[in-house]
Amino acid sequence: MELNKEGSDDEVYFKFLDAHSFYFHDPAGNVVEIIARNAYSTENESFTIDDLITISEMNLTVDDVFSEGEKLLSHGFDFLGEGPLDADTLNFIGEQEAYFLLGPQGRTWFFSHHVSDIFPVKVELSGGKTVRVDEEGVLYVSENPQT
Repeated sequence: MELNKEGSDDEVYFKFLDAHSFYFHDPAGNVVEIIARNAYSTENESFTIDDLITISEMNLTVDDVFSEGEKLLSHGFDFLGEGPLDADTLNFIGEQEAYFLLGPQGRTWFFSHHVSDIFPVKVELSGGKTVRVDEEGVLYVSENPQT
C-alpha cells in the first residue's frame, strides 16, 4: 500500500480538529483516511492497528447541500464549521469526536483524483437515529423506535 500524495506531501493538518490525516486507496479503489487526533495520543512509538479507536467521520454526498444540511441541523446535529453551510466544500456536522462530512457531487477528494459522487448509504447511530442518503442524493433522518 502506498500513501496518496499531493506534490511531496503525504499528510494534512486540520487545525480545528488538532489532527493529522493521511490517505490511501483500499483494494476497491475507495479513498480511506486515517486521522491521528492529538487529544487521543498514546505513548506508542509507532502506529499500529491497536491505535485505531473508532470511525470518526462518514461522508454524505448529496444533491443540495443547503437543504440536506438543514435537515441534519433541525434534528439536533451541530454544525462544526465557521459561518454558514457551504455548497462547494465539505461541511462538518455532528460532534467533535464523530461527525458527517456533508458535501456536493463533483468535489475532488484530498490527496486523490477521485471525484465525489452520490451513493446510497445508511448510518445507524448509537443515540437512536438513522441517517440515510438515497440514490438521488436526498437525505433522511429518522428516530429508531427500538432504541
